[in-house]
Amino acid sequence: ELSGSGDFVAIDATGRASSWEPPYSPGTLVLHLPDDHTVPALPAAVPLEPTAAQQAASGLLVEGRLG
Repeated sequence: ELSGSGDFVAIDATGRASSWEPPYSPGTLVLHLPDDHTVPALPAAVPLEPTAAQQAASGLLVEGRLG
């Protein structure tokens, strides 16, 4: 497991999140969200050209940035 138990979420180009199931769809940001909320999300798949919405989601959930 990446950093303990958790869930994989897919973030589409608009920033909408949903549960992720294989296969991977190009252009989708996939993050592992650990059950331990003190641990940041981990990117599992990153699009070659993330949209602004995907960059914002990654910034918040992976890096802890607010804006």
